[in-house]
Amino acid sequence: GVTREAGARLDGLDMSPAAIAENGALYERAVLGDANRIDEAPLGGRYDIILLSDLLPYVVDPGDLLSRLKKRLVKGGLLVASVPNAVNVRIRLGVLFGRARLRRRGTFNEKTLRFWDGHSFRRLLCRTGWRLDRLDASSNAPLSRMFPLLRRRAFGPLSRLGRLFTQAFPGLFAQHYVAFCTNPNESDLL
Repeated sequence: GVTREAGARLDGLDMSPAAIAENGALYERAVLGDANRIDEAPLGGRYDIILLSDLLPYVVDPGDLLSRLKKRLVKGGLLVASVPNAVNVRIRLGVLFGRARLRRRGTFNEKTLRFWDGHSFRRLLCRTGWRLDRLDASSNAPLSRMFPLLRRRAFGPLSRLGRLFTQAFPGLFAQHYVAFCTNPNESDLL
């Protein structure tokens, strides 16, 4: 792939044998393991970039994991972490109308242990010693998914406003928050 051609080494950690089987070819090393026990994972040394894609809601102690990951990242290395926005308009409307039940997938799924909004996610990252360079609000679901009426052709121009609404009112319209953090520490100081 492109990353290997550029000289990148990709390692992956997942506790699902099915996910390892499905995605293992993407990685130089695909490790079956539990992020809650990151120190025991047989990963390859220190990394320049660590990606946590919607992992933190499923970890018993996200603060502990974030602190421990600094040992796996070079000084100045980049942590990219995303979490679902637990207070977006879709969820708020579900709560308002009594439809906020656990589901198999999504923000309120049966395995979720923690929930964040943008402010609490920022506090978690700062409390665990990361230097937060940027926190983006992303809307991977267009407004037409939240409001089916907007799928009609006449409302096409309105559906493009999703990104603008997300930027103007991230607490309401962001589906996810994506943090870009730098490791300010030398690993031997941790």
